[in-house]
Amino acid sequence: MKRKNFIYLILFLLILVGCNHQTSEETTFDEEGNAGTTSWAFKFVKYNDISYELTNIEVNESNVGEKIGEVKRDLTDLDTTGKLNEVDFDAAGLPEGTPLYKSKESKDTIIYKENNTYFIAKKHS
Repeated sequence: MKRKNFIYLILFLLILVGCNHQTSEETTFDEEGNAGTTSWAFKFVKYNDISYELTNIEVNESNVGEKIGEVKRDLTDLDTTGKLNEVDFDAAGLPEGTPLYKSKESKDTIIYKENNTYFIAKKHS
């Protein structure tokens, strides 16, 4: 009888481990060392109430249109509650002051400049 209970216990533990739900939240620490989590599934910048997902796709300077602004807030370390309202020129993953440009190639993309290189940010669907 003890062997049968042991087998049930092992099966129960395997089911618990298999049902473990992991999220894509990332642990962050504030200046005092307190842990928190960010609630973004991807790095983005917000413009005209649209989130644009940052990519590592480089773009030639000839495809860069007029400047539309620059990042005003990097939200990466600010949202530990999931209640932060995102507004235009907020970003998760770009530092404040990062310049943003229209794209001459597509209305579904904007361009950001980082380390003297231009990259595409795609409209998130």
